Amino acid sequence: MEPTIQDTTGKDNPSFEIGPFDTEEEYNNQVKSRDENDEEDEEDDIFENLEPLSGIPYKIEYIRQSLTSRCKGQNKKTTHKNSLMIVLALVVNAFFIWTLATYFTQEENGIDWCNGVGLLILILIGIYSGLGYYKFIKPYIILNTFVQKSFNEVYAWYSEIKWLPAVVNAIVIICLLIFVVVDSWEDQGRLISFFGIFVLVFLGFIFSKHPGRVEWRQVIMGLIIQFLLGLLILRWDFGRNVFDCSSKKVKQFLDFTDQGSSFVYGYLVSGKPLNTDGIKNETFLEELNRINDRFGPVLLFKALSVIYFFSFFVSMLFYVGVMQKIVSQIGWVLQISMGTTACESMNAAANIFLGQSEAPLIIKPYLHMMTKSEIHAVMAGGFATIAGSVLAAFIIFGVDATHLLSASIMSAPAALASAKLLYPESKKSKTEANSLMDNFKVKGEATNLLDAATQGAITAVQLVMNICACLIAFLAFIGLLNSLLSWGGNLVGYSDITFEFLLGKLFIPLAWILGCDNKVNIIYNQGRFYREQSLVQNTFLYSTLYLQDLHEVGELIGIKSFLTEFVAFQKLGISHTLSRRSRIIATYALCGFANPA
Repeated sequence: MEPTIQDTTGKDNPSFEIGPFDTEEEYNNQVKSRDENDEEDEEDDIFENLEPLSGIPYKIEYIRQSLTSRCKGQNKKTTHKNSLMIVLALVVNAFFIWTLATYFTQEENGIDWCNGVGLLILILIGIYSGLGYYKFIKPYIILNTFVQKSFNEVYAWYSEIKWLPAVVNAIVIICLLIFVVVDSWEDQGRLISFFGIFVLVFLGFIFSKHPGRVEWRQVIMGLIIQFLLGLLILRWDFGRNVFDCSSKKVKQFLDFTDQGSSFVYGYLVSGKPLNTDGIKNETFLEELNRINDRFGPVLLFKALSVIYFFSFFVSMLFYVGVMQKIVSQIGWVLQISMGTTACESMNAAANIFLGQSEAPLIIKPYLHMMTKSEIHAVMAGGFATIAGSVLAAFIIFGVDATHLLSASIMSAPAALASAKLLYPESKKSKTEANSLMDNFKVKGEATNLLDAATQGAITAVQLVMNICACLIAFLAFIGLLNSLLSWGGNLVGYSDITFEFLLGKLFIPLAWILGCDNKVNIIYNQGRFYREQSLVQNTFLYSTLYLQDLHEVGELIGIKSFLTEFVAFQKLGISHTLSRRSRIIATYALCGFANPA
Protein backbone atom coordinates (compact mmCIF):
# COMPACT_ATOMS: atom_id res chain seq x y z
CA MET A 1 0.00 0.00 0.00
CA GLU A 2 1.30 3.48 -0.96
CA PRO A 3 2.17 5.85 1.87
CA THR A 4 -0.58 8.25 2.75
CA ILE A 5 -0.09 11.95 2.13
CA GLN A 6 -0.75 14.18 5.10
CA ASP A 7 -1.52 17.87 4.55
CA THR A 8 -0.76 20.63 6.98
CA THR A 9 -1.95 23.51 4.84
CA GLY A 10 -5.52 23.22 6.08
CA LYS A 11 -4.73 24.07 9.68
CA ASP A 12 -5.69 27.71 9.22
CA ASN A 13 -9.10 26.70 7.98
CA PRO A 14 -10.74 24.43 10.56
CA SER A 15 -13.88 24.07 8.51
CA PHE A 16 -11.93 22.44 5.70
CA GLU A 17 -9.86 19.36 6.57
CA ILE A 18 -7.55 17.57 4.16
CA GLY A 19 -6.05 14.06 4.19
CA PRO A 20 -4.96 11.45 4.52
CA PHE A 21 -5.11 10.34 0.84
CA ASP A 22 -3.97 7.27 -1.05
CA THR A 23 -2.78 9.10 -4.16
CA GLU A 24 -1.17 12.41 -4.91
CA GLU A 25 -3.88 13.18 -7.52
CA GLU A 26 -6.64 13.02 -4.88
CA TYR A 27 -4.59 15.28 -2.66
CA ASN A 28 -4.09 17.91 -5.40
CA ASN A 29 -7.77 17.91 -6.33
CA GLN A 30 -8.80 18.44 -2.74
CA VAL A 31 -6.30 21.28 -2.25
CA LYS A 32 -7.61 22.96 -5.40
CA SER A 33 -11.18 22.66 -4.12
CA ARG A 34 -10.09 24.07 -0.73
CA ASP A 35 -8.46 27.09 -2.40
CA GLU A 36 -11.59 27.85 -4.42
CA ASN A 37 -13.65 27.65 -1.23
CA ASP A 38 -11.26 30.08 0.48
CA GLU A 39 -11.69 32.58 -2.37
CA GLU A 40 -15.47 32.42 -1.99
CA ASP A 41 -15.12 32.91 1.77
CA GLU A 42 -12.94 35.97 1.18
CA GLU A 43 -15.60 37.47 -1.09
CA ASP A 44 -18.25 36.80 1.55
CA ASP A 45 -16.03 38.34 4.23
CA ILE A 46 -16.08 41.61 2.30
CA PHE A 47 -19.73 42.04 3.13
CA GLU A 48 -19.60 40.40 6.60
CA ASN A 49 -16.83 42.73 7.79
CA LEU A 50 -18.71 45.88 6.73
CA GLU A 51 -19.42 48.15 9.65
CA PRO A 52 -23.09 48.97 10.28
CA LEU A 53 -23.06 52.15 8.21
CA SER A 54 -26.15 53.73 6.72
CA GLY A 55 -26.99 56.22 4.02
CA ILE A 56 -24.24 57.65 1.81
CA PRO A 57 -21.26 56.31 3.87
CA TYR A 58 -22.63 52.77 3.47
CA LYS A 59 -22.97 53.21 -0.29
CA ILE A 60 -19.41 54.57 -0.63
CA GLU A 61 -17.98 51.71 1.43
CA TYR A 62 -19.97 49.17 -0.60
CA ILE A 63 -18.61 50.57 -3.87
CA ARG A 64 -15.03 50.59 -2.52
CA GLN A 65 -15.23 47.00 -1.30
CA SER A 66 -16.78 45.83 -4.59
CA LEU A 67 -14.06 47.48 -6.67
CA THR A 68 -11.36 46.01 -4.42
CA SER A 69 -12.75 42.48 -4.73
CA ARG A 70 -13.02 42.79 -8.51
CA CYS A 71 -9.44 44.01 -8.85
CA LYS A 72 -8.15 41.08 -6.76
CA GLY A 73 -10.12 38.57 -8.80
CA GLN A 74 -8.88 39.71 -12.21
CA ASN A 75 -6.72 37.28 -14.12
CA LYS A 76 -3.97 38.08 -16.60
CA LYS A 77 -6.30 37.89 -19.59
CA THR A 78 -8.63 40.49 -18.10
CA THR A 79 -5.68 42.70 -17.17
CA HIS A 80 -4.31 42.59 -20.72
CA LYS A 81 -7.74 43.36 -22.12
CA ASN A 82 -8.17 46.37 -19.84
CA SER A 83 -4.69 47.61 -20.70
CA LEU A 84 -5.50 47.38 -24.39
CA MET A 85 -8.74 49.30 -23.87
CA ILE A 86 -6.89 52.04 -21.98
CA VAL A 87 -4.32 52.40 -24.76
CA LEU A 88 -7.09 52.49 -27.36
CA ALA A 89 -8.95 55.16 -25.37
CA LEU A 90 -5.79 57.28 -25.16
CA VAL A 91 -5.26 57.02 -28.92
CA VAL A 92 -8.89 57.94 -29.66
CA ASN A 93 -8.82 60.90 -27.29
CA ALA A 94 -5.53 62.12 -28.74
CA PHE A 95 -6.98 61.92 -32.24
CA PHE A 96 -10.10 63.78 -31.08
CA ILE A 97 -8.02 66.60 -29.59
CA TRP A 98 -6.05 66.76 -32.81
CA THR A 99 -9.23 67.09 -34.90
CA LEU A 100 -10.55 69.84 -32.61
CA ALA A 101 -7.29 71.76 -32.90
CA THR A 102 -7.41 71.44 -36.69
CA TYR A 103 -11.06 72.50 -36.79
CA PHE A 104 -10.58 75.66 -34.73
CA THR A 105 -7.43 76.53 -36.69
CA GLN A 106 -9.42 76.53 -39.93
CA GLU A 107 -12.02 78.87 -38.37
CA GLU A 108 -14.99 77.16 -39.98
CA ASN A 109 -18.47 78.54 -39.37
CA GLY A 110 -20.72 76.21 -37.39
CA ILE A 111 -20.51 72.47 -36.83
CA ASP A 112 -21.99 70.01 -39.29
CA TRP A 113 -23.41 67.33 -37.00
CA CYS A 114 -23.86 64.89 -39.87
CA ASN A 115 -20.28 65.03 -41.12
CA GLY A 116 -16.76 65.84 -40.02
CA VAL A 117 -15.93 66.79 -36.46
CA GLY A 118 -19.60 67.10 -35.49
CA LEU A 119 -20.25 63.44 -36.31
CA LEU A 120 -17.10 62.43 -34.41
CA ILE A 121 -18.32 64.32 -31.34
CA LEU A 122 -21.70 62.54 -31.43
CA ILE A 123 -20.03 59.14 -31.83
CA LEU A 124 -17.72 59.72 -28.86
CA ILE A 125 -20.60 61.00 -26.72
CA GLY A 126 -22.56 57.84 -27.50
CA ILE A 127 -19.59 55.55 -26.79
CA TYR A 128 -18.62 57.17 -23.50
CA SER A 129 -22.22 57.43 -22.35
CA GLY A 130 -22.73 53.73 -22.95
CA LEU A 131 -19.47 52.77 -21.27
CA GLY A 132 -20.20 54.99 -18.30
CA TYR A 133 -23.65 53.51 -17.82
CA TYR A 134 -22.79 49.83 -18.25
CA LYS A 135 -19.37 49.87 -16.54
CA PHE A 136 -19.97 52.21 -13.59
CA ILE A 137 -23.49 53.57 -13.09
CA LYS A 138 -25.44 50.34 -13.55
CA PRO A 139 -23.24 47.91 -11.54
CA TYR A 140 -21.96 50.23 -8.77
CA ILE A 141 -24.17 53.23 -8.16
CA ILE A 142 -26.78 52.19 -5.63
CA LEU A 143 -28.97 55.09 -6.69
CA ASN A 144 -29.63 53.23 -9.92
CA THR A 145 -31.11 50.33 -7.94
CA PHE A 146 -33.18 52.72 -5.88
CA VAL A 147 -34.60 54.42 -8.97
CA GLN A 148 -35.35 51.07 -10.59
CA LYS A 149 -37.05 49.81 -7.44
CA SER A 150 -39.13 52.98 -7.18
CA PHE A 151 -40.11 52.69 -10.82
CA ASN A 152 -41.18 49.07 -10.35
CA GLU A 153 -43.26 50.00 -7.30
CA VAL A 154 -45.02 52.82 -9.16
CA TYR A 155 -45.59 50.56 -12.16
CA ALA A 156 -47.02 47.79 -9.95
CA TRP A 157 -49.31 50.28 -8.22
CA TYR A 158 -50.45 51.56 -11.61
CA SER A 159 -51.19 48.04 -12.84
CA GLU A 160 -53.11 46.98 -9.71
CA ILE A 161 -55.71 49.75 -10.10
CA LYS A 162 -57.89 48.32 -12.85
CA TRP A 163 -59.68 51.53 -13.82
CA LEU A 164 -56.57 53.76 -13.92
CA PRO A 165 -55.02 52.37 -17.15
CA ALA A 166 -58.37 52.74 -18.92
CA VAL A 167 -58.66 56.37 -17.82
CA VAL A 168 -55.09 57.12 -18.89
CA ASN A 169 -55.63 55.47 -22.28
CA ALA A 170 -58.85 57.43 -22.79
CA ILE A 171 -57.12 60.72 -21.96
CA VAL A 172 -54.26 59.94 -24.35
CA ILE A 173 -56.66 59.02 -27.16
CA ILE A 174 -58.70 62.19 -26.66
CA CYS A 175 -55.55 64.33 -26.69
CA LEU A 176 -54.32 62.66 -29.87
CA LEU A 177 -57.75 63.06 -31.47
CA ILE A 178 -57.81 66.77 -30.67
CA PHE A 179 -54.28 67.19 -32.01
CA VAL A 180 -55.05 65.38 -35.27
CA VAL A 181 -58.28 67.32 -35.87
CA VAL A 182 -56.67 70.70 -35.19
CA ASP A 183 -53.59 69.86 -37.23
CA SER A 184 -55.67 68.65 -40.20
CA TRP A 185 -58.32 71.37 -40.08
CA GLU A 186 -57.09 73.12 -43.22
CA ASP A 187 -56.75 69.83 -45.09
CA GLN A 188 -59.57 67.63 -43.84
CA GLY A 189 -58.79 64.94 -46.40
CA ARG A 190 -55.94 63.85 -44.12
CA LEU A 191 -58.49 62.75 -41.53
CA ILE A 192 -59.25 59.77 -43.77
CA SER A 193 -56.05 58.13 -42.50
CA PHE A 194 -57.15 58.64 -38.91
CA PHE A 195 -60.53 57.13 -39.74
CA GLY A 196 -58.71 54.22 -41.41
CA ILE A 197 -57.01 53.31 -38.12
CA PHE A 198 -60.39 52.70 -36.48
CA VAL A 199 -61.54 50.67 -39.50
CA LEU A 200 -58.51 48.38 -39.35
CA VAL A 201 -58.80 47.97 -35.56
CA PHE A 202 -62.50 47.16 -35.92
CA LEU A 203 -61.78 44.53 -38.58
CA GLY A 204 -59.08 43.04 -36.37
CA PHE A 205 -61.52 42.85 -33.46
CA ILE A 206 -64.17 41.17 -35.65
CA PHE A 207 -61.73 38.45 -36.76
CA SER A 208 -60.06 38.10 -33.35
CA LYS A 209 -59.57 34.60 -31.93
CA HIS A 210 -60.77 35.68 -28.46
CA PRO A 211 -62.51 39.09 -28.77
CA GLY A 212 -63.42 39.13 -25.09
CA ARG A 213 -59.79 38.69 -23.99
CA VAL A 214 -58.27 41.55 -25.98
CA GLU A 215 -55.85 43.54 -23.80
CA TRP A 216 -56.62 47.00 -25.14
CA ARG A 217 -53.62 48.54 -23.42
CA GLN A 218 -51.31 46.54 -25.70
CA VAL A 219 -53.24 47.57 -28.81
CA ILE A 220 -53.56 51.24 -27.90
CA MET A 221 -49.96 51.64 -26.71
CA GLY A 222 -48.66 49.97 -29.87
CA LEU A 223 -50.58 52.44 -32.02
CA ILE A 224 -49.51 55.38 -29.83
CA ILE A 225 -45.83 54.44 -30.09
CA GLN A 226 -46.19 54.15 -33.85
CA PHE A 227 -47.92 57.55 -33.97
CA LEU A 228 -45.22 59.21 -31.85
CA LEU A 229 -42.47 57.76 -34.03
CA GLY A 230 -44.23 59.09 -37.11
CA LEU A 231 -44.61 62.49 -35.44
CA LEU A 232 -40.91 62.48 -34.59
CA ILE A 233 -39.86 61.62 -38.13
CA LEU A 234 -42.34 63.56 -40.26
CA ARG A 235 -43.24 66.65 -38.23
CA TRP A 236 -40.34 67.42 -35.89
CA ASP A 237 -37.40 69.07 -37.62
CA PHE A 238 -34.84 67.55 -35.26
CA GLY A 239 -36.17 64.02 -35.70
CA ARG A 240 -36.45 64.45 -39.46
CA ASN A 241 -32.86 65.71 -39.65
CA VAL A 242 -31.64 62.76 -37.56
CA PHE A 243 -33.33 60.23 -39.84
CA ASP A 244 -32.22 62.09 -42.98
CA CYS A 245 -28.63 61.98 -41.75
CA SER A 246 -28.99 58.33 -40.76
CA SER A 247 -30.40 57.37 -44.15
CA LYS A 248 -27.55 59.15 -45.95
CA LYS A 249 -24.97 57.37 -43.82
CA VAL A 250 -26.66 54.01 -44.40
CA LYS A 251 -26.67 54.60 -48.15
CA GLN A 252 -23.00 55.61 -48.11
CA PHE A 253 -22.22 52.53 -46.05
CA LEU A 254 -24.03 50.23 -48.49
CA ASP A 255 -22.39 51.86 -51.53
CA PHE A 256 -19.09 50.32 -50.45
CA THR A 257 -20.52 47.04 -51.72
CA ASP A 258 -19.82 48.20 -55.27
CA GLN A 259 -16.08 48.01 -54.65
CA GLY A 260 -16.32 44.28 -54.00
CA SER A 261 -19.04 43.40 -56.49
CA SER A 262 -17.37 45.43 -59.29
CA PHE A 263 -14.18 43.45 -58.77
CA VAL A 264 -16.11 40.19 -59.21
CA TYR A 265 -18.78 41.11 -61.78
CA GLY A 266 -17.21 44.05 -63.60
CA TYR A 267 -19.46 46.37 -65.63
CA LEU A 268 -22.58 44.33 -64.75
CA VAL A 269 -22.70 46.27 -61.46
CA SER A 270 -22.46 49.78 -62.91
CA GLY A 271 -24.43 48.94 -66.05
CA LYS A 272 -21.90 50.77 -68.23
CA PRO A 273 -20.17 48.32 -70.58
CA LEU A 274 -18.06 50.99 -72.32
CA ASN A 275 -15.06 52.30 -70.37
CA THR A 276 -14.67 56.08 -70.75
CA ASP A 277 -11.54 56.51 -68.64
CA GLY A 278 -8.74 58.35 -70.42
CA ILE A 279 -10.87 59.57 -73.35
CA LYS A 280 -10.29 63.29 -73.97
CA ASN A 281 -12.32 63.79 -77.14
CA GLU A 282 -15.52 65.41 -75.85
CA THR A 283 -17.61 64.42 -78.87
CA PHE A 284 -16.56 60.78 -78.65
CA LEU A 285 -16.97 60.83 -74.86
CA GLU A 286 -20.50 62.20 -75.14
CA GLU A 287 -21.43 59.48 -77.62
CA LEU A 288 -20.04 56.75 -75.33
CA ASN A 289 -21.98 58.13 -72.36
CA ARG A 290 -25.13 58.20 -74.46
CA ILE A 291 -24.66 54.52 -75.29
CA ASN A 292 -23.91 53.63 -71.66
CA ASP A 293 -27.09 55.36 -70.53
CA ARG A 294 -29.12 52.87 -72.53
CA PHE A 295 -27.94 50.08 -70.27
CA GLY A 296 -28.52 49.53 -66.58
CA PRO A 297 -27.16 47.47 -63.69
CA VAL A 298 -28.23 43.84 -63.32
CA LEU A 299 -30.42 43.22 -60.26
CA LEU A 300 -28.48 40.15 -59.09
CA PHE A 301 -25.10 41.86 -59.33
CA LYS A 302 -26.05 45.34 -58.09
CA ALA A 303 -28.96 45.36 -55.64
CA LEU A 304 -28.71 41.84 -54.26
CA SER A 305 -24.94 42.03 -53.76
CA VAL A 306 -25.63 44.45 -50.92
CA ILE A 307 -27.05 41.53 -48.92
CA TYR A 308 -23.62 39.87 -48.75
CA PHE A 309 -21.94 42.92 -47.23
CA PHE A 310 -24.77 43.71 -44.82
CA SER A 311 -25.00 40.13 -43.56
CA PHE A 312 -21.20 40.12 -43.18
CA PHE A 313 -21.35 43.23 -40.99
CA VAL A 314 -24.37 42.18 -38.89
CA SER A 315 -22.72 38.84 -38.08
CA MET A 316 -19.71 40.67 -36.66
CA LEU A 317 -21.93 42.92 -34.55
CA PHE A 318 -23.76 39.87 -33.25
CA TYR A 319 -20.51 38.12 -32.33
CA VAL A 320 -19.15 41.05 -30.29
CA GLY A 321 -22.52 41.49 -28.56
CA VAL A 322 -23.49 44.92 -29.91
CA MET A 323 -26.58 43.65 -31.71
CA GLN A 324 -27.81 41.85 -28.60
CA LYS A 325 -27.47 45.01 -26.51
CA ILE A 326 -29.45 47.12 -28.98
CA VAL A 327 -32.18 44.51 -29.38
CA SER A 328 -32.49 43.91 -25.63
CA GLN A 329 -32.92 47.62 -24.87
CA ILE A 330 -35.58 48.10 -27.56
CA GLY A 331 -37.34 44.96 -26.38
CA TRP A 332 -37.28 46.23 -22.79
CA VAL A 333 -38.93 49.50 -23.88
CA LEU A 334 -41.66 47.61 -25.74
CA GLN A 335 -42.25 45.29 -22.79
CA ILE A 336 -42.54 48.12 -20.26
CA SER A 337 -44.66 50.41 -22.43
CA MET A 338 -46.99 47.86 -24.04
CA GLY A 339 -47.13 45.17 -21.36
CA THR A 340 -46.19 42.38 -23.75
CA THR A 341 -44.09 39.43 -22.59
CA ALA A 342 -40.31 39.34 -22.76
CA CYS A 343 -40.04 36.87 -25.64
CA GLU A 344 -42.46 38.55 -28.02
CA SER A 345 -41.07 42.01 -27.23
CA MET A 346 -37.50 40.88 -27.86
CA ASN A 347 -38.47 39.16 -31.10
CA ALA A 348 -40.27 42.29 -32.34
CA ALA A 349 -37.17 44.35 -31.61
CA ALA A 350 -34.91 41.82 -33.34
CA ASN A 351 -37.06 41.91 -36.48
CA ILE A 352 -36.05 45.55 -36.99
CA PHE A 353 -32.55 44.39 -37.88
CA LEU A 354 -32.81 40.67 -38.62
CA GLY A 355 -34.98 38.57 -40.90
CA GLN A 356 -37.96 36.50 -39.85
CA SER A 357 -35.84 33.34 -39.85
CA GLU A 358 -32.92 34.82 -37.86
CA ALA A 359 -34.81 36.87 -35.24
CA PRO A 360 -36.55 33.90 -33.51
CA LEU A 361 -33.14 32.29 -32.93
CA ILE A 362 -32.57 34.84 -30.16
CA ILE A 363 -35.45 33.36 -28.17
CA LYS A 364 -34.93 29.77 -29.37
CA PRO A 365 -34.41 28.30 -25.84
CA TYR A 366 -37.87 29.56 -24.84
CA LEU A 367 -39.93 28.63 -27.90
CA HIS A 368 -41.14 25.38 -26.34
CA MET A 369 -42.52 27.31 -23.33
CA MET A 370 -44.32 30.01 -25.30
CA THR A 371 -48.09 30.14 -25.61
CA LYS A 372 -49.94 30.12 -28.92
CA SER A 373 -50.52 33.86 -28.61
CA GLU A 374 -46.78 34.47 -28.18
CA ILE A 375 -45.96 32.22 -31.15
CA HIS A 376 -48.50 34.17 -33.20
CA ALA A 377 -46.83 37.44 -32.15
CA VAL A 378 -43.44 36.07 -33.22
CA MET A 379 -44.81 35.09 -36.63
CA ALA A 380 -46.69 38.36 -37.08
CA GLY A 381 -43.56 40.35 -36.23
CA GLY A 382 -41.61 38.48 -38.89
CA PHE A 383 -44.23 39.10 -41.57
CA ALA A 384 -44.80 42.76 -40.64
CA THR A 385 -41.17 43.85 -40.94
CA ILE A 386 -38.32 43.46 -43.41
CA ALA A 387 -34.77 42.32 -42.75
CA GLY A 388 -31.97 44.85 -42.75
CA SER A 389 -30.25 42.99 -45.59
CA VAL A 390 -33.15 43.29 -48.05
CA LEU A 391 -33.83 46.83 -46.83
CA ALA A 392 -30.44 47.65 -48.31
CA ALA A 393 -31.59 46.24 -51.65
CA PHE A 394 -34.78 48.32 -51.60
CA ILE A 395 -32.71 51.48 -51.10
CA ILE A 396 -30.79 50.57 -54.26
CA PHE A 397 -34.16 50.42 -56.09
CA GLY A 398 -34.56 54.16 -55.44
CA VAL A 399 -37.01 54.00 -52.52
CA ASP A 400 -36.58 56.78 -49.94
CA ALA A 401 -34.11 55.49 -47.34
CA THR A 402 -35.46 57.75 -44.57
CA HIS A 403 -38.96 56.30 -44.75
CA LEU A 404 -37.67 52.75 -45.17
CA LEU A 405 -35.68 53.07 -41.94
CA SER A 406 -38.57 54.64 -40.05
CA ALA A 407 -41.03 52.06 -41.42
CA SER A 408 -38.80 49.24 -40.15
CA ILE A 409 -38.81 50.75 -36.65
CA MET A 410 -42.49 51.73 -36.57
CA SER A 411 -43.58 48.27 -37.69
CA ALA A 412 -42.31 46.64 -34.47
CA PRO A 413 -44.93 48.10 -32.06
CA ALA A 414 -47.63 47.99 -34.73
CA ALA A 415 -46.98 44.28 -35.33
CA LEU A 416 -47.33 43.54 -31.61
CA ALA A 417 -50.55 45.55 -31.44
CA SER A 418 -52.05 43.70 -34.42
CA ALA A 419 -50.92 40.31 -33.12
CA LYS A 420 -52.45 40.89 -29.69
CA LEU A 421 -55.67 42.09 -31.30
CA LEU A 422 -56.07 39.10 -33.62
CA TYR A 423 -54.85 36.46 -31.13
CA PRO A 424 -55.08 37.75 -27.53
CA GLU A 425 -53.33 35.96 -24.69
CA SER A 426 -55.54 33.37 -22.98
CA LYS A 427 -52.89 31.66 -20.82
CA LYS A 428 -50.22 32.76 -18.38
CA SER A 429 -46.79 33.29 -19.94
CA LYS A 430 -43.94 31.14 -18.63
CA THR A 431 -41.11 33.38 -19.87
CA GLU A 432 -39.37 35.93 -17.71
CA ALA A 433 -37.36 38.95 -18.77
CA ASN A 434 -34.36 38.17 -16.53
CA SER A 435 -33.82 34.68 -17.90
CA LEU A 436 -34.18 35.96 -21.44
CA MET A 437 -31.49 38.59 -20.88
CA ASP A 438 -29.02 35.87 -19.86
CA ASN A 439 -29.43 34.22 -23.25
CA PHE A 440 -28.14 37.37 -24.91
CA LYS A 441 -24.63 36.61 -23.67
CA VAL A 442 -24.32 33.82 -26.23
CA LYS A 443 -22.18 34.80 -29.24
CA GLY A 444 -23.29 32.01 -31.54
CA GLU A 445 -21.36 29.15 -33.11
CA ALA A 446 -18.51 31.27 -34.53
CA THR A 447 -15.09 30.72 -32.96
CA ASN A 448 -13.79 34.24 -33.57
CA LEU A 449 -14.66 37.53 -35.22
CA LEU A 450 -13.30 36.55 -38.63
CA ASP A 451 -15.22 33.28 -38.56
CA ALA A 452 -18.42 35.15 -37.69
CA ALA A 453 -17.94 37.58 -40.59
CA THR A 454 -17.27 34.73 -43.02
CA GLN A 455 -20.32 32.78 -41.87
CA GLY A 456 -22.45 35.90 -42.34
CA ALA A 457 -21.33 36.36 -45.94
CA ILE A 458 -21.77 32.65 -46.75
CA THR A 459 -25.23 32.57 -45.17
CA ALA A 460 -26.30 35.43 -47.46
CA VAL A 461 -25.65 33.24 -50.52
CA GLN A 462 -28.68 31.08 -49.73
CA LEU A 463 -30.83 34.18 -49.15
CA VAL A 464 -29.82 35.74 -52.47
CA MET A 465 -30.49 32.50 -54.33
CA ASN A 466 -33.93 32.20 -52.69
CA ILE A 467 -34.80 35.75 -53.74
CA CYS A 468 -33.69 35.12 -57.31
CA ALA A 469 -35.63 31.86 -57.53
CA CYS A 470 -38.82 33.45 -56.19
CA LEU A 471 -38.52 36.44 -58.52
CA ILE A 472 -38.05 34.25 -61.59
CA ALA A 473 -40.92 31.92 -60.69
CA PHE A 474 -43.45 34.53 -59.62
CA LEU A 475 -42.75 36.95 -62.47
CA ALA A 476 -43.19 34.07 -64.89
CA PHE A 477 -46.46 33.22 -63.15
CA ILE A 478 -47.63 36.84 -63.54
CA GLY A 479 -46.84 36.63 -67.24
CA LEU A 480 -48.93 33.47 -67.51
CA LEU A 481 -51.88 35.08 -65.69
CA ASN A 482 -51.68 38.20 -67.83
CA SER A 483 -51.70 36.10 -70.97
CA LEU A 484 -54.78 34.16 -69.83
CA LEU A 485 -56.60 37.34 -68.76
CA SER A 486 -55.74 39.07 -72.03
CA TRP A 487 -57.01 36.09 -74.00
CA GLY A 488 -60.25 36.01 -72.03
CA GLY A 489 -60.63 39.79 -72.26
CA ASN A 490 -60.26 39.75 -76.03
CA LEU A 491 -63.16 37.35 -76.25
CA VAL A 492 -65.48 39.91 -74.60
CA GLY A 493 -63.93 43.08 -76.01
CA TYR A 494 -61.57 44.09 -73.13
CA SER A 495 -57.99 43.43 -74.17
CA ASP A 496 -56.20 45.56 -71.52
CA ILE A 497 -57.12 43.45 -68.48
CA THR A 498 -54.08 42.29 -66.50
CA PHE A 499 -53.49 40.72 -63.10
CA GLU A 500 -51.98 43.98 -61.81
CA PHE A 501 -55.02 45.91 -63.07
CA LEU A 502 -57.40 43.64 -61.13
CA LEU A 503 -55.29 43.90 -57.98
CA GLY A 504 -55.33 47.68 -58.25
CA LYS A 505 -59.12 47.71 -58.39
CA LEU A 506 -59.40 45.20 -55.54
CA PHE A 507 -57.24 47.21 -53.14
CA ILE A 508 -58.60 50.69 -53.93
CA PRO A 509 -60.66 50.74 -50.67
CA LEU A 510 -57.57 49.88 -48.61
CA ALA A 511 -55.52 52.56 -50.37
CA TRP A 512 -58.31 55.06 -49.66
CA ILE A 513 -58.55 54.39 -45.92
CA LEU A 514 -54.75 54.59 -45.72
CA GLY A 515 -55.09 58.19 -46.89
CA CYS A 516 -53.57 58.16 -50.36
CA ASP A 517 -54.03 61.32 -52.41
CA ASN A 518 -56.04 61.61 -55.59
CA LYS A 519 -55.54 64.12 -58.35
CA VAL A 520 -58.86 65.96 -58.03
CA ASN A 521 -58.39 66.58 -54.31
CA ILE A 522 -54.84 67.83 -54.88
CA ILE A 523 -55.99 70.33 -57.48
CA TYR A 524 -58.84 71.47 -55.24
CA ASN A 525 -56.66 71.90 -52.15
CA GLN A 526 -54.14 73.97 -54.09
CA GLY A 527 -56.87 76.35 -55.19
CA ARG A 528 -56.52 75.54 -58.89
CA PHE A 529 -59.69 73.51 -59.37
CA TYR A 530 -61.82 74.98 -62.12
CA ARG A 531 -64.92 73.30 -63.51
CA GLU A 532 -63.61 73.11 -67.03
CA GLN A 533 -66.13 72.07 -69.64
CA SER A 534 -64.04 69.11 -70.81
CA LEU A 535 -63.60 67.77 -67.26
CA VAL A 536 -67.30 68.01 -66.43
CA GLN A 537 -68.43 66.37 -69.64
CA ASN A 538 -65.82 63.61 -69.72
CA THR A 539 -66.82 61.27 -66.89
CA PHE A 540 -64.09 58.77 -67.76
CA LEU A 541 -61.40 61.45 -67.49
CA TYR A 542 -62.82 62.54 -64.12
CA SER A 543 -62.76 59.00 -62.71
CA THR A 544 -59.24 58.44 -64.02
CA LEU A 545 -57.98 61.57 -62.28
CA TYR A 546 -59.82 60.68 -59.11
CA LEU A 547 -58.57 57.11 -58.85
CA GLN A 548 -55.08 57.40 -60.31
CA ASP A 549 -53.12 57.36 -57.03
CA LEU A 550 -55.59 55.01 -55.34
CA HIS A 551 -55.38 52.52 -58.20
CA GLU A 552 -51.58 52.61 -58.41
CA VAL A 553 -51.05 52.22 -54.65
CA GLY A 554 -53.69 49.47 -54.58
CA GLU A 555 -51.84 47.70 -57.37
CA LEU A 556 -48.56 47.92 -55.41
CA ILE A 557 -50.21 46.56 -52.25
CA GLY A 558 -51.77 43.72 -54.25
CA ILE A 559 -48.45 42.76 -55.84
CA LYS A 560 -46.78 42.82 -52.44
CA SER A 561 -49.54 40.76 -50.80
CA PHE A 562 -50.04 38.11 -53.49
CA LEU A 563 -46.58 37.91 -55.06
CA THR A 564 -43.47 39.50 -53.52
CA GLU A 565 -42.44 42.85 -52.06
CA PHE A 566 -39.38 42.97 -54.34
CA VAL A 567 -41.49 43.52 -57.46
CA ALA A 568 -43.68 46.06 -55.64
CA PHE A 569 -40.71 48.10 -54.39
CA GLN A 570 -39.09 47.98 -57.81
CA LYS A 571 -42.26 49.39 -59.39
CA LEU A 572 -42.48 52.04 -56.66
CA GLY A 573 -38.88 53.08 -57.30
CA ILE A 574 -39.51 53.81 -60.99
CA SER A 575 -42.96 55.38 -60.54
CA HIS A 576 -43.19 59.09 -61.40
CA THR A 577 -46.95 59.66 -61.22
CA LEU A 578 -47.60 59.24 -57.48
CA SER A 579 -47.83 62.29 -55.25
CA ARG A 580 -45.34 62.65 -52.40
CA ARG A 581 -47.95 61.69 -49.79
CA SER A 582 -49.07 58.60 -51.72
CA ARG A 583 -45.47 57.53 -52.28
CA ILE A 584 -44.70 57.76 -48.55
CA ILE A 585 -47.84 55.82 -47.61
CA ALA A 586 -47.01 53.15 -50.18
CA THR A 587 -43.48 52.84 -48.75
CA TYR A 588 -44.86 52.11 -45.28
CA ALA A 589 -47.55 49.77 -46.63
CA LEU A 590 -45.07 47.67 -48.61
CA CYS A 591 -42.58 47.30 -45.75
CA GLY A 592 -43.14 43.66 -44.80
CA PHE A 593 -42.77 39.98 -45.76
CA ALA A 594 -46.47 39.10 -45.68
CA ASN A 595 -46.78 37.27 -49.01
CA PRO A 596 -46.50 33.71 -50.40
CA ALA A 597 -42.90 34.24 -51.54
